[in-house]
Amino acid sequence: MPLLHFNVFEWAVDVFKRTKNLDDKNQIIEAVSTTKLDDTVCGPIDFTAEVGSTRLRPVPNVVRTPIAAGQWGKSTNPKWKYDLFLLSNVNWPMIPVTGKMIPLSWSST
Repeated sequence: MPLLHFNVFEWAVDVFKRTKNLDDKNQIIEAVSTTKLDDTVCGPIDFTAEVGSTRLRPVPNVVRTPIAAGQWGKSTNPKWKYDLFLLSNVNWPMIPVTGKMIPLSWSST
């Protein structure tokens, strides 16, 4: 899913905005450790949560983001041609399923 990598940039921008001196690695580390983003493309990023308190914060210095299976399909919105539909939320039931798997068709030439 191509959007998965986007949340790394959302996180980095937030960290750099809160760092007064980008040449000071300790300030960057401090900004990372106080990160609390509630709404990214892949869900929350919260380094302030107690370690082990949720599946998203299993060990120190780690925050997991929920991942769901998706598939691109024709959009019902006239603004764009395609939408990403979420098809499976087996491990993360808080993510709403928005479509059903459609088999890919291959044409031979």
